[in-house]
Amino acid sequence: MFHVANTLPGADEWIAARRRWILVALATFGVVTRVALFTELSDTSCLALVRDRDSDMAFFVEWAQAIDQDPLVNRALHPFHSWHQGVATTHFAEHPPTTVPRGEEEEEARALWNQWYGEKRFHQEPLYAYLLALGPTEQVGDFLWVRLLQLVAGVGTLLLLYDITRRLFGDLAALCTTALACLYAPLVYFELFLLRSGLTVFFSVLLVHLLLGIRDKPPGRHWSILGFAIGIATLLRTHFLLFGVLSLAPILVSRWRIERRIGLRCGAWVVFHCRPESRLDPECHGRGTGHQSYQRGGRDLRWHQSLRL
Repeated sequence: MFHVANTLPGADEWIAARRRWILVALATFGVVTRVALFTELSDTSCLALVRDRDSDMAFFVEWAQAIDQDPLVNRALHPFHSWHQGVATTHFAEHPPTTVPRGEEEEEARALWNQWYGEKRFHQEPLYAYLLALGPTEQVGDFLWVRLLQLVAGVGTLLLLYDITRRLFGDLAALCTTALACLYAPLVYFELFLLRSGLTVFFSVLLVHLLLGIRDKPPGRHWSILGFAIGIATLLRTHFLLFGVLSLAPILVSRWRIERRIGLRCGAWVVFHCRPESRLDPECHGRGTGHQSYQRGGRDLRWHQSLRL
C-alpha cells in the first residue's frame, strides 16, 4: 500500500506536533470560504430557487408549513410539480376519472397522485422537514438558521474527515484530504440550499468516524452512541439503515464467534469439573507445562489451565 508519508520522511511527525493549530487553520478556512460564498450568493437568484414550485426545496418548505399547522400532518401531502400535472392529464385522457373526486383539474390530478403515492404515507424521510419546522415557516426567507446550521455541519465534516484519514493513513494524508475537501465547490455550494445534501455528507462521515471508534471496544456507551446516530441518520436518509447493517454485521459476527468460543470452552471446563466421576489427582500436576492432570476411568485427562482464545 502506498503511503504519502513515505515520500516525505518526518512529515507525519511534524504535522502531528502541530495538529491542534492545523485543525484550527482548516476550520477557519472552511468557515471563511462558506461565509464568503454565502455573502456572494445572498443577492443572487441561487438562494431564491426555493421559490421555484418545481424544486424539491419548495416541497420541503410546504411540508414544514404543514407541520407547523399539524405536527402529525394528518392528511395526504406529496409534491406536485408541472410534470405531475402532465402525467395526470395524459392518464385522465386515456382513463376518465371515476373514483377520483370531481373538481378542478389540478385538484383531480393531486388526488390521483396522492393515491399513487400512498395517501398519508410519508413521501420522504421526515427528519429534514421537521428540522425546518422548528423555526418560523411563514416566510421562505426565515430559514436562514437552517442554512447556517448546514454550514456549521460542513465545517464539522472537515474535522471528522481529518481524524478519519489520520487514523487510517497518517497526518500528512489527513492534511491533504481535508485541504482538498475545503476546496471542493459542490460540497460548499449545496450546503446553502434547503436540501438534505449537506447533512447527508455530515452524517456519512460521522458514522464512519464512530464506526472506527468501536472496533476495539466492547459493547457499551460507544456502541449506544453509534446506534443512536444511525437511527437519527435513517430518519434523514433511509439508506443509512443499510450502512448500519452492512458495517456492523462483520463486527457482530466476529464478536459472536469469539463469544461463542469463550462460552463453549468455559462450558466444557465447567461440565468437566462438575461430573461426579471426575476427581482431581493432587499428585499429578504438570508443573512448568501449564497443565493439570485429572483421572477418569483409569485414564489421565489433561486440561490446560488457561483457556487460549
